Amino acid sequence: MERDGNTLYCSGLLFSPDTGLVAKHHKLIPTASERLIWGQGDGSTMQVVETEIGRIGIAICWEDYMPLYRQHLYQQGVQLWCAPTVDSRKIWKSSMRHIAYEGRCFVLSSCQYLTKQEGQRT
Repeated sequence: MERDGNTLYCSGLLFSPDTGLVAKHHKLIPTASERLIWGQGDGSTMQVVETEIGRIGIAICWEDYMPLYRQHLYQQGVQLWCAPTVDSRKIWKSSMRHIAYEGRCFVLSSCQYLTKQEGQRT
């Protein structure tokens, strides 16, 4: 979550050990009930960034299912595709394999989750 002005965004951040924050991506279109909380990205953060370990791009959750978004990152020469999500379904792994194959890149996907114990209020 990131507050930018008067808007909350679902954001992906890319940090370098030497220079700190090197890129930020605002999710283009919040999915379903996310729209009640988060604003829409304007597309200006759809970049691939050159780093010490290769060219890194970020696609948040449902953006991984957007063919034109994927093509935009492929055209920029993405080598490491970062895909944070809350999707823990089996099909997600298939989707990540598809992106790796289609884009000829490595994919790093992390799924956030909350255990029942962590979700209980005390």
